[in-house]
Parts: sequence; C-alpha cells; structure tokens
Amino acid sequence: MESKPKLWSNNLWLICLSHLLLSVSLYMLIPTLPVWLADRYGAGRQETGGTLAIVCIVAFVLGPFFNYLVDRFPRKNVCAWALIGVAACSLGFFWAPALSWMFTLRVAQGLLYGVALMASGSTLAIDLTSSPRRTEANNAFVWFGRLGLSIGPLTGMLVQHLVGFRSVFVASCIIGAAACLCIMCLKVPFRAPLCPPRFSLDRFWLPNGWLMFLQTIPVAIITGILMATIRQYEFYAFLMVGFCLALLALRFVFLNADVRSEIVSGNIVWGAGLLLLIFRHDTSAFYVASALIGIGIGLTTARLLVFFIKLSQHCERGSANTSYLFAWELGIGIGLYLGYAVLAGPVESYRACLWILAGALLFYLAVAHRWFMAHKVR
Repeated sequence: MESKPKLWSNNLWLICLSHLLLSVSLYMLIPTLPVWLADRYGAGRQETGGTLAIVCIVAFVLGPFFNYLVDRFPRKNVCAWALIGVAACSLGFFWAPALSWMFTLRVAQGLLYGVALMASGSTLAIDLTSSPRRTEANNAFVWFGRLGLSIGPLTGMLVQHLVGFRSVFVASCIIGAAACLCIMCLKVPFRAPLCPPRFSLDRFWLPNGWLMFLQTIPVAIITGILMATIRQYEFYAFLMVGFCLALLALRFVFLNADVRSEIVSGNIVWGAGLLLLIFRHDTSAFYVASALIGIGIGLTTARLLVFFIKLSQHCERGSANTSYLFAWELGIGIGLYLGYAVLAGPVESYRACLWILAGALLFYLAVAHRWFMAHKVR
C-alpha cells in the first residue's frame, strides 16, 4: 500500500507560521487601537468601530484581480510585498495627523491583508503541498490563523501594559515583517508568467459555496462581537485553551462522527459559554466560559472549512479557501463594528451573540445541511 506523501514540509511550516504572525500583527490592534483613537483623535464609538472593522470588511475587495496578480507576477513576491505593506501601515499610525488618515491607512492595510491571505493560503499553501494532503494543508493554515485570534489580542494588551501604546504599533510592524521574512524563505519553483484576464473570479469565489458563505458569516459576527466586548487577558488565554481542546476533540472524538456533529456540538458548547457569561459573574465561571467559547469556535469553524472544500472541484480548492476566509473576515468586521458602535454593553452583547448563534444553528439544521448534502462533489 502506497503511503501518503509528507504533509509538514519546510514550506508549509513557513507559510503557516507566516499566517500566524500576520494574524497576531493585526489582531493585537483590536483591543489596543480604541484607546489610541480616543486619546489622540477624540474618536467616538462609531468612528472607533468603523476604523477597527474596515480592515476585515475591505480585505477581499481586490479578490477579482487576484488571479491576474499571481499568474502575472511571482506568487512569493506578491505575498511578500503585501505583507511589507501591512507592516508599514501599522508603523504609519504613528504619524497619522487626523482620524481620516488613520481610516485611510486601515483601508490600505485591509486591502493588502486580503492579498497576503489569498497569496499564502489560497495559492502558496496549495501549490507547494502534494495533492493528497492539500485538505490537511488548508486546515493547518486556517488553524494557525485561528490561534492568532487569541494570541494577537493577548500580545497587544501585554505590550500596551508593559511599554505603552506606541510600542504596540512597533510590535505590530515587527511581527508583520517577520511574517514577510517567512515567505521570503520559501523555496518556490519557477513558473513562467502568464497573461490572464485582469478580472476573474478564479481563486476568489466558489459559486457552489454561496450558502455556506451565508452560514459562516453569523458565526464570525459572534466572534467579532466578543472580541470587541471582552478586553481581559484571561479571556484570550482560556480561548486558546479552548482551541487546543477543540483540536484534540477533532482528532480523537469527531474523527469518524456524523457530518453534523461538529457544528451542532460546537454551537451547543459555545452557547453554554455565552450563558455562563450572562448569568454567572464569578472568576471561575468566566474562565470556563472562555474555554467553552474557544471549543465552540474551533469545532464549528473547522467543519465549515471542510464544507467549502467538499463543495469544490479539484481545481477550485483555492476558490473554496478564499470564499471561506472572505466570509470569516467579513463577519469579524461586522461583529467588531456592532460590538463597538451599536451594542450598549457586555450583557447586551452576550445576548445578541446567543440569539445569532441560535439562528445560525437553526439555519444549518433546517436549510444548509440538506443543501450541502445535495451539492457536495467530494
């Protein structure tokens, strides 16, 4: 029996590490940037929410032009230059003379962030991994970014506490530059440049995945609301514990389970964490709730990515990965705006999250699961 080729090549390690560093570089700004905006520019809730959310909301605006970029120019260079731009924008926050400049820098950062995500996760991670292991490579790439969801805010708050606000921007720039260095160390085979059309949905949008796109957005919205609402070290530390427990559960509990099990179980565990936040206010309950939320996010989002991949043809894997990341980032952005600009306080935010989660689970059981079973191609 022929064994599978090796998954964890040096290239894949570098791509995943770069994604982790990129996520940390940007997510560390979420709990720290609002104080800077309020102190320096007198920003209100609407301005703060919009400035934070815009990076995620515009991340994939350049998606229709992405196929042209990576076919016309070297893939590694496209990714590296985008990462340099992301890091430079973080450093540029120092000198922004007005809030409008900050907003413009965040828009530029979001556009470059999207290009970096598509070039690394939807192109390099797939092209540099052997065909039988590409689903696992996609999963690994997304999991490293998911860990950045907890490590980033925790890092940002620690840097802010220890050395001040300005050092957060420096740290974000340095970490973004380290992500670029990882990409520069890749060994990518030469490929002659092509002349594809400038506008194309290839590597960007999976037509067969539109319903899963709608299923993913509310899940990401809840995550964004929680990130906007909770700014405590312990939440992100125990969120990471939950992610690790979710990884173990996926490996040993849900390996051969029913297709619906991860979504249903993840939503129930996530909901239990939200109920604890609403009705219990002691420290131990907060720690348990944070870990439960991490488990819920990990189980739910891991299965959603698999759904996208199973809805794609072999040549559409990059489009599946980008569509998932597009839905995730868009939802995070909407959630951040709601959390900062619309919802009044923690309890209202938790209740809103619980209602959205219940609606997402109902939509999955009533509509999305049957649709997926009828339309999957793998």
